Amino acid sequence: MREHSIEKITYHGKPYMAVPKATYDRMTQLIEDASDANAVKEALRAIGAGEEKTYPATVVYALADAKTVGERLKVMRTHCKLSKAALGRMADVSGQFIGQIETGEREGSPSLFRKLANALECSTDDLL
Repeated sequence: MREHSIEKITYHGKPYMAVPKATYDRMTQLIEDASDANAVKEALRAIGAGEEKTYPATVVYALADAKTVGERLKVMRTHCKLSKAALGRMADVSGQFIGQIETGEREGSPSLFRKLANALECSTDDLL
């Protein structure tokens, strides 16, 4: 078989096409590229439609670097320009309690983190 030749073969009565490995690899890469392009197109559509929230790179990096739930909470709170007291009021807890979560002294309940995520207009996944 030549480098770019395609050979028709029959196996158990069914027709198949045999292609060189390099051709197969290139076809696979083109399929992956098309899939990636479609994923980007869908993400841009969702962002444009307001279905996806975006964050500045500094926030994304800070969230990625955060090692605790409290650190992630603080990143999101400061991104939203909220004081501990203001966020606490929005989640029906004290600002002191928010500070204790941020420093790891206290833990919040799942229902509290739903309230915090709602107040910060983010998902609980962004915090946890």
